[in-house]
Amino acid sequence: MIFAAKSLLLPVPGVHRTFMSDIPGDSPGEIVEGHFIVMDYISGPTVDECWDTMDQTQRKSVARQVASMLEKMQTTSLQLPPGPIWRTNNQKFEGFWFTDYGAGPFGTLKDLEDWCNHKIDVCIKFKQLPDDSERFVFRDLVLTHQDIAPRNFIIDKDGKVWMIDWGLAGVYPPGVEQAVLEVYAYSSEGFQEMVFAELTL
Repeated sequence: MIFAAKSLLLPVPGVHRTFMSDIPGDSPGEIVEGHFIVMDYISGPTVDECWDTMDQTQRKSVARQVASMLEKMQTTSLQLPPGPIWRTNNQKFEGFWFTDYGAGPFGTLKDLEDWCNHKIDVCIKFKQLPDDSERFVFRDLVLTHQDIAPRNFIIDKDGKVWMIDWGLAGVYPPGVEQAVLEVYAYSSEGFQEMVFAELTL
């Protein structure tokens, strides 16, 4: 979130402190390391809470603001390694693209491309994709939220849209956001289509 605010001037809550502490795990007696953030509170409903009650003008304003954020993220190339920002050497890549257990880590963009293309090969083998499916060719890396969904945007009293929940964010190829939005916008009918219509990419 700090990176998103400082590097791209995106509307995200201000971060005041981060810290780690031991917390109970899923198993009895298990203790795991928890990560915590102290940040600004943005008062207002999430988009999925109020989308159905918005008129067309309000919806268009929200869609335009979300599209503007995505375009800024997708068009700013970063000279950083792929994966979570400031990741540790053995930290797995997490999110929609990387299965429930994570994947990697991938040291280079080519390693990530090869892994994604292997997934295409597996899908072709099991007849989930046609034999002539195109392979990925990754050239750039951009800041990616990886959880673009109506529940992760708050609308404040002035109608400004704020992007929250950056837990899966990282540096990935352009286009990842659009793929996630395609899947996660189901809770607010028309949201996905309106955001895509505002994109000029």
